Amino acid sequence: MFVGTDENRPALLSPFRQDGKICATDGHILILIDESLCEEKYEEKPNGIKVPIVSKVIPVADIDVPLLAHQLQVALDKAPEEKDRTCTECGGDGSVMWRYKASNDKEYSQHGECPVCGGTGELDDYSNVKYQFMIYGSYFCYKHLKVILNFMKLLGISELRVLHHASTADEGSPMLLSTKGIEVLLMPQFKDTHKEKIAVICTL
Repeated sequence: MFVGTDENRPALLSPFRQDGKICATDGHILILIDESLCEEKYEEKPNGIKVPIVSKVIPVADIDVPLLAHQLQVALDKAPEEKDRTCTECGGDGSVMWRYKASNDKEYSQHGECPVCGGTGELDDYSNVKYQFMIYGSYFCYKHLKVILNFMKLLGISELRVLHHASTADEGSPMLLSTKGIEVLLMPQFKDTHKEKIAVICTL
């Protein structure tokens, strides 16, 4: 649920042990679980690979407000378009037509790889189709909310505590969520003025 899938980033492909925590991240979402809560054993360097130092990115807890599973579900239900990951630029073909006007005013056109999806015909998990979701002033995509909601369902909990979120002065500051013995860090997106906004929670 939290590990990466990019073979070019091998340090993110497996959970790892660090400072008494079991950690996993895909570069967008990070989870830290107290080692005492885990049944399995994990290595500090899986397969001998150096892993990120997670303490460097954990913000100081400076608030304590709720985030409810119900709020996440209501927001996701308002954005059914996000489930379809077909690239909106190429329509799923993976290629687009481009045109070029030369200095002699002659125009050229050619099919080429879609620059938005990289020729796959599908948007990546963290791209927005139509919507961004706003939580306490921070902006997130469908994938962020879906992972957190599935995580809460897996634990059988209905509430997480928000311990830190981005301020207007630091839009890129991560959101820190917590439940007993577990912390989750979400890296927000910058506000996309071309996407519609769905408020999960507006303000404190």
